[in-house]
Amino acid sequence: SDNQGGEHNQGGDNEEFHSTGAGAEISEAEPARYGGRRPRGRPPGSKNKPKPPTIVTRDSPNSLRTHVLDIISGTDIMESLAAYARRRHCGVLVLSCVGNVSHLILRQLGGDERRFHGRFQIVSLHGSFLPASTTADASGLTALIAGPRGELAGGAVRGPMVADGPVMVIASMFTKATFERLPLEEDQQ
Repeated sequence: SDNQGGEHNQGGDNEEFHSTGAGAEISEAEPARYGGRRPRGRPPGSKNKPKPPTIVTRDSPNSLRTHVLDIISGTDIMESLAAYARRRHCGVLVLSCVGNVSHLILRQLGGDERRFHGRFQIVSLHGSFLPASTTADASGLTALIAGPRGELAGGAVRGPMVADGPVMVIASMFTKATFERLPLEEDQQ
């Protein structure tokens, strides 16, 4: 049948409507509007769209910020890190270290203190410094060093630890530290 200059075909499930006037052609993608079967799958434009990234404009007071600290030759590494923590009013958490030392004192497991003179490579260096320590053991470093023949020694650093050449310390800074005594009083009851 003719429909005012347009053509209407009836051919089973796939109906097509054509218009020769100013209107647009309706394709097989939208037969559900006109009484046909629903198309299979998701409707066009419904795919998961990427969400914009969340941007944090300021740091939390408890966030860690990583710094690379270059300590020059002849400087006491312990005192440099402690002074940095006091001056910046922040805590310093030492993550790793690369370089050599020439003089240091280590307290080893048995409680003996041992002095080392000469050139030693820092294998690992870990510890923390708080800006205002309430106890003497709240700040400090633990070192593992290698001697010229490959012998290893380690322990808690006591006294000066003098850099022999440039020493690079990778450390994280934090502004607030909370002191808590364990076990908590609720746990004891």
